[in-house]
Amino acid sequence: SQINWKASARVGNLMVNQKDSTTNVDLKLLFDLEDSLILKYPDLIEETLRIVSSLAARFVSAKMPILISGNIFDPITLEPFYMYLPAGGGKMMELNQKLARIDTSQLAFTGATLLEQELKQSSRNYTYVFISKNHPTDILEKLQLLSSFGHQILWIAPVTNTSDLPRFKLPN
Repeated sequence: SQINWKASARVGNLMVNQKDSTTNVDLKLLFDLEDSLILKYPDLIEETLRIVSSLAARFVSAKMPILISGNIFDPITLEPFYMYLPAGGGKMMELNQKLARIDTSQLAFTGATLLEQELKQSSRNYTYVFISKNHPTDILEKLQLLSSFGHQILWIAPVTNTSDLPRFKLPN
């Protein structure tokens, strides 16, 4: 801390500039809507979309910009879902409209492929929030690879009251 001489002269006491710590996190929120098994879970797909919206609102209101990507086609752009939200929350309505118009039957690619794309293009040190009800081995392997490259990862797995929680152990 340094003495602020101008402020000290103005008030007659020694004044020190105090700086707030800032959070500089490169954050990516990835969501997986794959529901390819025989038994379908539409409630978990909807819960995934609610989590995406809620987390995005929380992050941008905390002044954290966020990149959001999913493995589903946007019916207007016909491209896989992608959106940048600047800090402050000014684009939350646009995000919610994009999420609302998703046709969950128009899967672009698997959750593992979504993670594979991140492995290929991620040159920055991102913190990932991955939202998926799926937990096959290929997703686990991709998450482990992202982690081994220095990325922080939070995996959120939506469940219902009747869902069995997956039991697996990640290696150290």
